[in-house]
Amino acid sequence: MEPFASPVHLPISPAPTPMRVLVGAHSVVVCVLLWFFPFGMPSAGLSVVVLCSLFAQLRDARRVALNWRAVLLGTNDVWSAVATDGVVHRAVLLPGTFVSCGLVIIRLKPGAGRPLQFVLTRGNTPADAFRRLRVRLSLPITGSPV
Repeated sequence: MEPFASPVHLPISPAPTPMRVLVGAHSVVVCVLLWFFPFGMPSAGLSVVVLCSLFAQLRDARRVALNWRAVLLGTNDVWSAVATDGVVHRAVLLPGTFVSCGLVIIRLKPGAGRPLQFVLTRGNTPADAFRRLRVRLSLPITGSPV
């Protein structure tokens, strides 16, 4: 039996804590802009840019949650993304994937689509799958998928 023979199934659901942090950070930036530039075009223009950034990130997170059902990490580090219609798309793990004890951000590129970013926390992922994912992402890749 090879070392990582059993697949890891990660259901996709919204991650409320990172979304709250995202909204809070953007709110702080707008407040700081209004503090330094109380009235005028610089504060209005920069505030619009910050709010557009926030709405774009929230839109992308919602799109991922609506269009994707699960992420699968199979044997030999073969990644797949399962769409809501049940179609399984083979995917490639992109650089920039982040792993910590309470947060994992996976960047995947399905075969014929845009790169996707999945935010997984202990709150929106089953505990065993979250632990196994963190271990698998922390270990170096020994071979390439077939």
